[in-house]
Amino acid sequence: MIFSKIVRWTCGYRKIVLGAGKEELLTKLIKSGVAIGKMTRAGDRVEFTVSLGDRKRILAALPNFPTEVISDRLCGLPNILRRYRKRPGILLGALLFMLLLKTSEMFVWDITVSGNSRVGDAEITAMLEEKGFGIGAFIPGVDLRRLCNSCLIGNDSLSWMAVNLSGTTAQVEVIEKLTPDTSKKNNGSPCNIVAARDGYVIRTESREGHLEVEVGETVEKGQLLISGINEYGRTDVKEYEFVHADGSVFAETFRTFTVEIPLETVEKTVSEYRILSKSLKFFSKTVKIYENSGILPSEYDKIISVERITLFENSDLLPSVRLPVFIIKEQQAEYLEKARILTEDEARTAALKKLSDIMEEELLKAEILERDVSFEVSEGVFRLHARIRCVEDIAKEQYIGLSGGN
Repeated sequence: MIFSKIVRWTCGYRKIVLGAGKEELLTKLIKSGVAIGKMTRAGDRVEFTVSLGDRKRILAALPNFPTEVISDRLCGLPNILRRYRKRPGILLGALLFMLLLKTSEMFVWDITVSGNSRVGDAEITAMLEEKGFGIGAFIPGVDLRRLCNSCLIGNDSLSWMAVNLSGTTAQVEVIEKLTPDTSKKNNGSPCNIVAARDGYVIRTESREGHLEVEVGETVEKGQLLISGINEYGRTDVKEYEFVHADGSVFAETFRTFTVEIPLETVEKTVSEYRILSKSLKFFSKTVKIYENSGILPSEYDKIISVERITLFENSDLLPSVRLPVFIIKEQQAEYLEKARILTEDEARTAALKKLSDIMEEELLKAEILERDVSFEVSEGVFRLHARIRCVEDIAKEQYIGLSGGN
């Protein structure tokens, strides 16, 4: 389909527009065997295209045809050549551009990364650039196997890397190293499990060590829940084994949180955007094409945007081509700061949002049974007090021989 469109554009075609009342003429054209393509209606007009050969057949069959149409326009490459035949510089520039594109096939235009989840694409591409391989790298001069091996030396994140070239695109595939398992089971240091806070025991799960509490018992912060010391032997002769205690103790607990929101805040609003500089980056070379030499304000933010140029992005005829050309724009966002007094409703909304964030972090795995929330305003501060009743795992490691846990 795309190939036929390219051939049609290269050979040229005519776009014809018929006005109202010309349906009979269109019927004659169709009956004469003319191949009509891309027909559209716009109000009382009909637009369609025909090849240059079919147009000659139309003129032979219908001598009055040119006078009965609104528009009969040449399109495609022949039209471009005719339009610029007296301006050879443009055609020469187009030929040089095509030659440049052909030559640039020996360079890397784009880099894609796959197989990563913890290590970001930018980190991997930066690692390759440190080794001299990035957008603009000369493909025949790169030893891909040596490149991958050099990236893996001393790397704690990746265990395997491969770079495959598909045209001008470098497809980077990686396998990340497994995260070392630092769970309780694989930590050989002996430890006890103690209570992280006060609570009423609901459920216990002991996987290693001796369980010291029962369901229905009230425990205090720091109390021994699962012992990491196992006893063996007779009453008069004891033997002890130190293990890494492992398990969970779910208890009903009460948690309290206080959130404070100042009623007087400072708002930062952008008052003006100003372009500081523009640069054109071709492959790895950057050329500054504009720079603002004016005096900058004392308070401003710097915003840097990178836009990649794509040819034929919205074309139905040709596939889009991402060029190794970037426009880098550096902008200044000047801002103003002004004081603002929050209403109690606004402060309450902000406090509830902050409480929600705290609970999501502190009580992510807890089962919330009940919550009691109260508010107060004093000395220009809105305060939220929350008391949460929940069921959570209060087990906490405490290494034997040390004063505190992890």
